[in-house]
Amino acid sequence: MQTRLVGVLAFANGRREPLVLLVDTGTTHVGLLPERILELGLPLIGRQRLGSAEFSVYALDRLRISDPANGQAIERSGLVVVNVERVRLLRVDGVLGMNFFDGDLRVCLDLGTPALEVHTDAG
Repeated sequence: MQTRLVGVLAFANGRREPLVLLVDTGTTHVGLLPERILELGLPLIGRQRLGSAEFSVYALDRLRISDPANGQAIERSGLVVVNVERVRLLRVDGVLGMNFFDGDLRVCLDLGTPALEVHTDAG
């Protein structure tokens, strides 16, 4: 079985250094490694239980990605972020969960390429 992963470069809270995030359609929230959460200085807003696991929950002011297909920048504000360790072995900074895509976005995930296309309802 071949696994295809789709990653994006994301910019958090106006930072110039990108985060490498995997697109994860099975994850509710954006997730970041604990050290990235510390570097960004994200405030802890609570704890969340999912099944037998419990996660710390943080507030992220802004997260921006650029759609590689059309260069369009997509930015979201007021996101909930959880800490994730499970992506460390993949050498990425975290996952781009489905809360990023809430609202007026249409998403096309092509695992054959692999590629991600994001469009606003307006475009």
